Amino acid sequence: IYQALGQNRELRELASRLEEHSFVASQWFLHSCYLQRGDKKHLLQVLKRSYALQNAGVTVDRNCALLAQLADLHYQLGEMSAAEKYYKEAAELALKDVASQKPPKGTYILVPIGAIYSYACFLAVRGRLEESDSYMSKAAIFAQQRKKYDLSTGYGGYDDLGTFLEIIKKKDPILYSKYYQKWLAINAEAPYAGILSKNGREISAPIFRNISTFEEGQAVAQER
Repeated sequence: IYQALGQNRELRELASRLEEHSFVASQWFLHSCYLQRGDKKHLLQVLKRSYALQNAGVTVDRNCALLAQLADLHYQLGEMSAAEKYYKEAAELALKDVASQKPPKGTYILVPIGAIYSYACFLAVRGRLEESDSYMSKAAIFAQQRKKYDLSTGYGGYDDLGTFLEIIKKKDPILYSKYYQKWLAINAEAPYAGILSKNGREISAPIFRNISTFEEGQAVAQER
């Protein structure tokens, strides 16, 4: 309520009081508070506490999303060593989880592909293309087998190799050509999504490659 009413002094006082307590609910509030204020330093502290508090109690997908968000914040602050630590941890956690899953016949293997993709893009930006290729090749395999894998983008996001292609286009034309062919294959097989209202009425035909979950009636979508 303080945040909605713009009562910043009261909001800061409440945030200070909640900083004294380490429990999950307080971290969600502090995350929202510091995110709105653009206070990345305090947001990092909150996310690290959230990860420590939730690590054993939430899904691997959620943990990967938290790690990727931590990595992004360190990246924005210019702290590349810390950023890489969290990007790599998220990617390795995702790959380990995929390898350990034994779902019932006819069900999908969940892949936190956003974590793998984010680390591959980070490595490519840093010019470490051989390492980047190693992670991206795994992500591409998952993306090309959508009848077997359920791709979870998490916080890291995933755009069918689009960002990765832009990063490597001038850095390595041969690698770009390799992944451009994979991009064509992925998009040839990828299903399109449409939008239905809550009562089942068609709002949009299946014209979207990807679409996020809706929040307050809005979603982010990638057209074909």
